Amino acid sequence: MYRQVVVYLSIHLAHQRERAMPPLFAKMSSGRRFIFLLTVSTMFLLLTACLNVSELDFTRKRPAVADLTGRWIPIADNIRSVRASGHKVSMKEFNLRPDGTFSVLGLPTPSDLPGASADGLLSGTGVWQISQDETALETWVIILDFASHVRCRVHIQRQRPPYLVHIQLGNPDSGPPLLLQRAS
Repeated sequence: MYRQVVVYLSIHLAHQRERAMPPLFAKMSSGRRFIFLLTVSTMFLLLTACLNVSELDFTRKRPAVADLTGRWIPIADNIRSVRASGHKVSMKEFNLRPDGTFSVLGLPTPSDLPGASADGLLSGTGVWQISQDETALETWVIILDFASHVRCRVHIQRQRPPYLVHIQLGNPDSGPPLLLQRAS
């Protein structure tokens, strides 16, 4: 009796599984199904490993200059998480002026960038412009051309105002970016 119940259940479950299977899988052998699922999951892992999730929120429509001009300050909660990941944050000033000039004090950059301090902080003045980024995702960035002939690029985040300025600190996998909001 026990054996008959087990055989009945296994036949019934196998029938249910085949009936619930999409037509594409129903026509495949179990070996081909395994290879297909392995291929799809490998492609998914490769794509997600190469994607910085923050990029999905980078601005895709050119922002107005008026929405970016002003004084920008770090977001308090973000500073805590950036410091907890081991990065030093001491950005004091970031001003984008309507005439296309800027001033910055303590912009985090790679320490090997010309003009950066040993801690990887860059200070100075120069001109700024909005430019389309040269990546697969059509996003907009702020290009900072320092008077010292150094060029930096920072991302603009969100699809509409109020925007955030996104400054990546090292490798995107090494911790959160520094996020700035426009001061009132």
